[in-house]
Amino acid sequence: MAYRLTPLPTAADEPAQAYACRLARRINLPLRFFCTDIGIPRQEVIKGSTDAVHRIADYGGADPAPLLAATVQHTEGRLYTLNGQDLVRDSLRRTRLRGCVICMKEQLTHGAVWDVSIRTSWCLASVYTCPIHEVGLVDIGTGKDAMFHEWSLLMEDFLSSDAEGLPPPERAPGKFELYLMERAMHGPPESGGEVNDLPMHVAMRVMPFIGQTLLHGTNAHEPVTDDEIIKACDTGFRALVARGGLEQSLAEIDAGAGPRMSQQGPQHRLGKHLFSFLTNAVSQEAYQPVLDRVRTFVLDTIPLDRGTMLLGRPVDTCRVHSVATLTAVTGMHPTTLRRYLRENGFLKSDAQNGDMPMPAAAVEAWAASLTEVVGQKAVEELLGCSRSHFNTLLKARLIQPNYASRSSRKYRFGRTGLEALLARLLEAATPTPATPEGFVGLDRIGKRANASIAAVLKAVIAGEMSGVTCRPGNRRLDGLEFSVQEAKALTRGEPLPGLPANELLAYWKMDYAVLRDLIGAGYLPTQEARHPIHKGMIKVIPYEAIEQFERTYVLAWELAESLNLTRAELRRWLADRHVPRAFDPSSIDAAIYRRSDLPL
Repeated sequence: MAYRLTPLPTAADEPAQAYACRLARRINLPLRFFCTDIGIPRQEVIKGSTDAVHRIADYGGADPAPLLAATVQHTEGRLYTLNGQDLVRDSLRRTRLRGCVICMKEQLTHGAVWDVSIRTSWCLASVYTCPIHEVGLVDIGTGKDAMFHEWSLLMEDFLSSDAEGLPPPERAPGKFELYLMERAMHGPPESGGEVNDLPMHVAMRVMPFIGQTLLHGTNAHEPVTDDEIIKACDTGFRALVARGGLEQSLAEIDAGAGPRMSQQGPQHRLGKHLFSFLTNAVSQEAYQPVLDRVRTFVLDTIPLDRGTMLLGRPVDTCRVHSVATLTAVTGMHPTTLRRYLRENGFLKSDAQNGDMPMPAAAVEAWAASLTEVVGQKAVEELLGCSRSHFNTLLKARLIQPNYASRSSRKYRFGRTGLEALLARLLEAATPTPATPEGFVGLDRIGKRANASIAAVLKAVIAGEMSGVTCRPGNRRLDGLEFSVQEAKALTRGEPLPGLPANELLAYWKMDYAVLRDLIGAGYLPTQEARHPIHKGMIKVIPYEAIEQFERTYVLAWELAESLNLTRAELRRWLADRHVPRAFDPSSIDAAIYRRSDLPL
């Protein structure tokens, strides 16, 4: 229709609702009367319907395109759109009007009161600063739907009040504020990065919660002042712009939550401030992409029991476990379970991080083997071994308890692991009806081969020993028979380069004190060597030293036997010939003589 007034130019970034208020103020009418006068439903103007915007622009002689681009349009329920960007009611200021005092004064200086306009960016709940003058927005008026109702009247009342003379706070706009203004006017900018993938209203809600938690950790609280909100939004925006920024931010929050304690869930690790916001957002479809990413992060890093409700959905698969969640699976006591997990390398912890989560696949595979556990007596019966053999197998780690106590009688073993050990040994054995020559059972192989039973069994498992048979009717350890010669060859190491002290004492028929003095005085040197059977290090007297000593000295009993004399006769024989002892009795009191002193 043809306009009835002089054309009124639109201001930059001005919504159609504010333009209608200025048209009404120019003829000194409230908005509701103005809409009735020109035949446009006031509610349609408030909603920003396309038809109402075109009729208002036509009436004021303005181009409807910039008005439509800057107008917040109500679609349904709590949903709105702005230049193609999705918003909700909480994204807008509907009960409190804020604006830049300097912008309004400049417009009033160059025109009438109806030339003072509102900017659409002032309507966004996350914008607190004027980017033109770098000052904070101040409260203009309050009331229900004040942004859309009688804007010019509220502005005029403010400019004529004492509050108009107060200087606004100086403040540079935050990066997230500038991003929102650019996105509202021209669409998502390239600087938005991954934030562009979020609906605009979701980004406006997520940023302050992520940023506040990054700033204050799990003790974060709702920001109060405009400066705190801007700082939190900028922190969250910088963190989420990069690809994968949400997961990285959650990882930083989790790491800053301190050592992991037993039964700590996502609310403890991510903080009540952030997690409560995410939990309350589960009913809103627009938040689902964010919630899915958070849910994936939580399942990958925070142990949860199956069936636990996580962001609106139950946990059906555990990806990581803690001692507490694994206790629910195994039924074992947490202290015992913790000890066994640490011994087997599943559980790793330190003072800074506490217990690190364990991969669920690995620990659940282990837990599956615990469906049936047996004690020591049952192990002895299943394997067919004695108690001494049981202790040997346990010490050699051929059998390992699933969980232990201070008493070996309270050890518990998984039947699956025991049966696997027995199967490996029986697979290497050849069934025979009778004992082959040179073969003995497990109870005798240690003594006959002078070897460790554990070493023989390990050689059989490793395939290094083929001389193994078993009785067809006895498929246990006590039915196995081993080749003595092969066991000797496999288990024995290099022979000792000398004799240990105890064997030399028996060979020379000498008192221990005499041998000790000879070694201490340096007449018999010693050296360390590895024992061929038990592989421990022992001290021996080299054979060369023994032979050298025997060529130089002779013991009294040996001399008596060579002369066919009794000891009394030998003493008289030595006295008649004035043969002295080889060593001073005050240092080495022994009947040992130098061969060079004997008149033979």
